[in-house]
Amino acid sequence: MPVHITSNIPTYPIVDLDAQHYIVNSGLQLDLAGEILAGIDFPQDAKVLDVGCGDGRITSEIAKRVPYGQVTGLDASTSMVGLARETYLEASSSNLAFLQSTAEDFSIEGELDFATSFSAFHWFRGAKGVLKSLCEALKPNGELIILTYPAESIYYEFMQEALNERFKEFAPLSAYNTMLSIDEYKSTILDAKMDLTEFTRKDLFTSSQTFQEVKEFIRGWLTSFVPLPEHLHDEFLDLVIEKCKPYVQYGRDHSINLPYTELIIKASRLS
Repeated sequence: MPVHITSNIPTYPIVDLDAQHYIVNSGLQLDLAGEILAGIDFPQDAKVLDVGCGDGRITSEIAKRVPYGQVTGLDASTSMVGLARETYLEASSSNLAFLQSTAEDFSIEGELDFATSFSAFHWFRGAKGVLKSLCEALKPNGELIILTYPAESIYYEFMQEALNERFKEFAPLSAYNTMLSIDEYKSTILDAKMDLTEFTRKDLFTSSQTFQEVKEFIRGWLTSFVPLPEHLHDEFLDLVIEKCKPYVQYGRDHSINLPYTELIIKASRLS
């Protein structure tokens, strides 16, 4: 039986990103997701929802592995979904679709075999509710797979410091205020009657060769972090660079290494 996924009237602000800029500056996110996908055995007829699908690269890879299934990528960004449809729908079979919606404002009719989300959950302003809804949408023994960066991630601290110093009116609107902690992820999943099969925290570093590279990496997802008007982006990013410097660990090759925390979650719905 097909799964029907529809977008509802948004209760959270719609965030748009520059899809072309994101593609060029999101290699880290793609590589991390690829490492996780390599270890997942998708049945060929699986029904999969990928929440926060971005430009669709990861979602399309899942669709290749479930040729007789149904894969839906969902994202709030109009430009991201537009690019995903333009790039992947013509070349794929009918098992792949993309839907523009916030993660908090969609409905599911039917049961999923897999619910996935890669490098997106930390942006959801109603993350706890989204997490609960995805768990409930899984069929018995259905699997939840999440790669996210929890509230403990230092990377967001210097960004919030920049907001608090010079952009105070936007500080309450940032994702920093609604990110779930590691304990909140765990408790929400267990409360939803899920069996945690993996729950791994990794303290890692991003690596860049120049501070300009750091700026462009952040620019790719800046409006997901805070809805800052575009004319303020450069001023904010310049201040973020100054705020991040105390956290930098320089490599022997003079690389700029900034700490962040990754959280990998795999859970299955109890039958």
